Amino acid sequence: MLIAARNPLAYISFFDFTAWANLVHGLVMVAQSLMVMGFMYKMATDVAYCLVLAAGLWLLRPKGGEIRNK
Repeated sequence: MLIAARNPLAYISFFDFTAWANLVHGLVMVAQSLMVMGFMYKMATDVAYCLVLAAGLWLLRPKGGEIRNK
């Protein structure tokens, strides 16, 4: 992630993958926390973290129109 942050346009697919992976992981955790008694607190901690991270990556990623050939 630190290497990709230096040149985000070259690593756009890495950022996309990371955003999608966190989104899917968060959604799977929602289902799991609803199925297991005593794990509802995970909705406000782990699940929220994954979903906020995915949203942040998606909002801050470079857009396709910003890609230029060097």
